[in-house]
Amino acid sequence: MDQTEPIKIPSYKPIRSEDVFDPMLDRNDKQYTEYLKIANKVLQSDNVLVNTWEELQREELKALREGGSLREALNMKIPTYAVGPLVREPLLETKSSTESLVTWLDQQSSKSVVYVSFGSGGMVSSAQMKELDFFLA
Repeated sequence: MDQTEPIKIPSYKPIRSEDVFDPMLDRNDKQYTEYLKIANKVLQSDNVLVNTWEELQREELKALREGGSLREALNMKIPTYAVGPLVREPLLETKSSTESLVTWLDQQSSKSVVYVSFGSGGMVSSAQMKELDFFLA
């Protein structure tokens, strides 16, 4: 928590401590342990989906895909896809929001829209990811 210098991560830009989630700065915080569990799960993944888009974070995505010493040290060769921006819609669906969605869809070219729902768990098999990548490419 007393980190004053940027946090150095091999092959990546240093991160200022004020740009890190507070729980990640306190090893006694229960969320710190949960974030580490999530990070370890990423290493076991077939693919990684990032809620961003190429034009916004081109350098960061390149680093994730191409890696460097950190990725090599972790033996991480996981395909990474930018799939954003993903925005959580309000839980309450109104007739007007449904109508505006249908209107927008009607204005799109035939077969130009792909709807993907990851559900609440966000689990996608490797085969499904390859199929999705085919449609998005």
